[in-house]
Amino acid sequence: MQGYTGSLVDERTADLQIGSDIKIYSTEPMTSSEIEEAVRNISSKDITVKALTVPMISLESEDGTDANAYVLMNGSGDILKWFPQAIPGKDISKAIAAYENVGFSAGPDMAFSLDLEGSGRFGDSNDVLYEAGDKESETINFTWEFKNLVPTNLDPNSTMSVEEAFEYYTNIMDRNWSNINLAEQDLSNRNFSRTDFSNTNLSGVNFANSDLSESPLL
Repeated sequence: MQGYTGSLVDERTADLQIGSDIKIYSTEPMTSSEIEEAVRNISSKDITVKALTVPMISLESEDGTDANAYVLMNGSGDILKWFPQAIPGKDISKAIAAYENVGFSAGPDMAFSLDLEGSGRFGDSNDVLYEAGDKESETINFTWEFKNLVPTNLDPNSTMSVEEAFEYYTNIMDRNWSNINLAEQDLSNRNFSRTDFSNTNLSGVNFANSDLSESPLL
């Protein structure tokens, strides 16, 4: 299954990035469990539903280059529909094995920014899966910014944990936009005050002139 924001370009991008056997449209944000349950309710027959999240995180290389990275979780090889065009080389199983062994791949634009083989800068745009020992292979260290909630002015006699306090806070928001993918969306000039964005992918979102007061963005 795949989800996307609705535009034709986004649909094609989602299909190339993930692939799917069923497309599901939702007018309201839904969790993966709710989506799975909806699929089960389509048929009276017993069916097995598998869902997988492909999170995107913002990274920074040692030279300051920003990069958005898709993180492939365990089980990706069994659930996602893989296209040969989307992986380095021609052998999907070898590419997945390389990813599982702390490997990564980059498209031509990111390869250019990181000065990697495959950018086409020197006519090197061949579709090749390099081994760790190959001279064209590179080891790059990235930094991931992790946000940690640090509450202040808590009642010292309170038995509520930080996680419970955060859950309580998100439950009193006016709008629930949690656990969805909003990457690269233009959300400028809007009122998002008291909106729960927890666990939502906000990479590259344009919030210019938008009101985000009291909204959790973790």
